[in-house]
Amino acid sequence: FIDVAERLIENYADFEQASVLLSWAADLSASSTTFTRLALCHLKCERGEDALACARQAVEADDGDAEAHDALGLACADQLLEKEALRAFDRSIRLDPTRYAPYFNRGATAFHLGRWREAAGDLVRALVVEDRLLPHRFAHSSLHVELRSADGIVRQIPRFRKDAGAEWDDAFQVLELVATFVSDPEKFPRTSARRLRLK
Repeated sequence: FIDVAERLIENYADFEQASVLLSWAADLSASSTTFTRLALCHLKCERGEDALACARQAVEADDGDAEAHDALGLACADQLLEKEALRAFDRSIRLDPTRYAPYFNRGATAFHLGRWREAAGDLVRALVVEDRLLPHRFAHSSLHVELRSADGIVRQIPRFRKDAGAEWDDAFQVLELVATFVSDPEKFPRTSARRLRLK
């Protein structure tokens, strides 16, 4: 069932039929991996409550499964349970700090909550993890060029911040964080990302 479901998802993006097969698979063997895949299919099919129930079952089946906690975070965020979502992403990152998805998902959730600096930090961390960008290689990466470009735009118009209204403060905070990372990635406040074991 699982193999066929994966082919349906990969080749046809048929999450509806895949969820049926994964439900059968979960009835036969209640594994964390099966429940995680089923939760993600339910999310794709806009069945948020079912997704949340499956994600909780995945974590119950194996609390050490980083992907299960990431799926739980997504399901919680979908149901507007943002604080629980952030806790789930935190747990996912603690279990495996080398995966892109939980940083991105935690950043997106923080952004939705208006926690701009946390959001920007996690989105940058996600890119660093995804591209395996160590600080000594960062200066030669395309990400560095992109961030420098964003930072350069701000620096070219120094009067803009003075003239801008208070509604722009959050945006400038995000850009300041980007500027900090560009200027000295080794001193960037990575929090949990300090434990990254990148090769």
